[in-house]
Amino acid sequence: AKPSEIEKSGKYFLNLDVVERLTQQQYRRAIGSIR
Repeated sequence: AKPSEIEKSGKYFLNLDVVERLTQQQYRRAIGSIR
């Protein structure tokens, strides 16, 4: 794989990690609002 491809995949995975954290926060807020 080319370095550029690795960098792109790395940024992509980092973005996925950020999205997961955001969704988890929203999920917890939703549960908190329901209770």
